[in-house]
Amino acid sequence: MANSVMERIIEDRLHSGFPAKAIQWGAVGEVGLVANMVEDKIDLDIGGTLQQRISSCLQELDTLLSAPDAIVASMVVAEKRLGSSGSENIMETVMNIMAIRDMKSISLGATLSEMGMDSLMAVEIQQTLERNFDLALTPQELRALTFQKMQEYENARISENTEKIKPVSVSEGAVLGMELLLRNFGDETRCNEVMIELQSTTDTLQLATLPTIMIPGLEGTAGQVWYKMAKNINSKVIMLQFHPFAELTSIKEIAEACYEDVKTVLKANRQFYIVGYSYGALIALELVAMLEKAGFDGQLLLIDGAPHFLTKLAHMHLGEHMTDNDLYDLLLSIVVREMFSGNTKELLEQQFSQLPTIEQKMEKFDEYVAKQSVYSSNYSKAMIHAMFRRITSVINHDPKNFEQINTPITLVRPTDVALRDIDENYCLQEITKGTVTVKLIEGNHTTMLDNPALPLLINDFNA
Repeated sequence: MANSVMERIIEDRLHSGFPAKAIQWGAVGEVGLVANMVEDKIDLDIGGTLQQRISSCLQELDTLLSAPDAIVASMVVAEKRLGSSGSENIMETVMNIMAIRDMKSISLGATLSEMGMDSLMAVEIQQTLERNFDLALTPQELRALTFQKMQEYENARISENTEKIKPVSVSEGAVLGMELLLRNFGDETRCNEVMIELQSTTDTLQLATLPTIMIPGLEGTAGQVWYKMAKNINSKVIMLQFHPFAELTSIKEIAEACYEDVKTVLKANRQFYIVGYSYGALIALELVAMLEKAGFDGQLLLIDGAPHFLTKLAHMHLGEHMTDNDLYDLLLSIVVREMFSGNTKELLEQQFSQLPTIEQKMEKFDEYVAKQSVYSSNYSKAMIHAMFRRITSVINHDPKNFEQINTPITLVRPTDVALRDIDENYCLQEITKGTVTVKLIEGNHTTMLDNPALPLLINDFNA
């Protein structure tokens, strides 16, 4: 603002016949704040410009002062980066900035933060993606960015090179709405255990507190995101997995099947601390209703999940006319694309939709599963069928059928909401007679699980 005011004064002075000159410098290298921040990285791209050396500034100064204009400028414009093949490629660009030489040496599912991206790299990656690829990412989205997601952006850029690429919100498509409900398949070696303990803080005094029972989302298993989160939780962490009950078709049936295992974990304690995420929030509410009847009391924390919210979200994205075959096509195409990022959703969905029966679709899915070694065929197919049943259970469930509880509820919502046409507390005041507290953290339905603020809220919850 001050610069703009001074420039208007300079223009007025020059118009009145008095000497005046304003020089707009870009980033100046070797001195000042920028130099202190970037140290010896003189070629760092900052806002589409490079740092101009002092010697260059002095060389240009005479030309600038001799120009007739009141306001002049000097900056070094950065050239666009090209991939090694001579054509722009999002993944190669990020690999160059982060000095990653071989794609085989990294995990496609690891975030840039996990791969060692520092603040300077983040600035350069963010500016380069926006300038060269019209891909605008927030700092939170950049930290959570994976090479698998970059491949999706690249595929979209190639197939629709006339359309600006940007991160889309869940409300922009049914496929992404489904992706936000699917996290990962978890650990197959422990999938049949109902209650598994995750490594949490090493503080033995904290571990003496009551355990925090955590319930995952639609996949029903303890994926890597939960192992990572548990390490920052100041209590014993028990993950409830409902994959052993994959054949069950209703939310209440799953909760009833888990009930005795939950009571065993609580033992003689008459209190509970339960955290439910997404679909797991529905299981949590049913469990709390049963525990209250058995004389237990405690607290419930729901991570972006509630009956009205999930039912409305499912109906909005899947529609009233989606058949079982359509839902299987959608599920299979998403899961295969997560396994093999080189395939586009449209191609996969077309492949599966051309097969008339669910059995034939699963046979085709089996061909893809055989190309990887992480998950077995039986486990992969069981997960698909189980997720189909769980999604269907949400679609067919009436939120009003949930039995009202007395336990207070803390709802943790993301800033990037998946559904706007709903009360701030997801209508949870209709589910509990207790208080409903709403907390907001940065991210969307999926990335909020990586937010370090989430385990802090869980610690406060079980304090």
